[in-house]
Amino acid sequence: MEDQVNEIIERLKAKDFIGLELLIEHFSFNIISAIHQILNRPEDKALVDDVANETFYKIWKNAQYYSAEKSSFHTWISVIAKRTALDYKKKDIKHQHLIPLEEKQAELAAEENTAFEQENFMTLIDELKEEDQIIFLSYYYYNEEPKQIAENLNLTTEIIYNRLSRGKKKLREHLLKGGKTHDDSEYF
Repeated sequence: MEDQVNEIIERLKAKDFIGLELLIEHFSFNIISAIHQILNRPEDKALVDDVANETFYKIWKNAQYYSAEKSSFHTWISVIAKRTALDYKKKDIKHQHLIPLEEKQAELAAEENTAFEQENFMTLIDELKEEDQIIFLSYYYYNEEPKQIAENLNLTTEIIYNRLSRGKKKLREHLLKGGKTHDDSEYF
């Protein structure tokens, strides 16, 4: 094996493509294993091939700097693989935290619209009787099922559906008349 490693090193230093082929043939498993030590989350799997290719390129490009006196060839290529994987991981994390300005502005606008809609919803349900407000909040805001609301208020599910229907009608009429306050007795 040592003779093969020496041949790979010499061919890489001479920029002989056979050396690169031999490197891939004999050390792919070691390089991929080193990469997987850094890129170990399921979402990192997409980066492994790119990191491996980059690692092979770096080894090819920097083979003349390898010194057997400083480390074994296996250690040297493992360090290159790990550093390359770490660089990719840092870039990926940084990329995930950056939101383009247009997206951030759209996100802020959506948040403002949601807050405005919630405020309008709360103002609008003020037009309903207290028990109907509870029903509306439970159903539309907290996404509770009519059966659960009925149990909480000691009413039947049919009454909950009727109150929701009449409440929607009242609120629709309120909106159509320009948001003017009506006497609850007109509708219930």
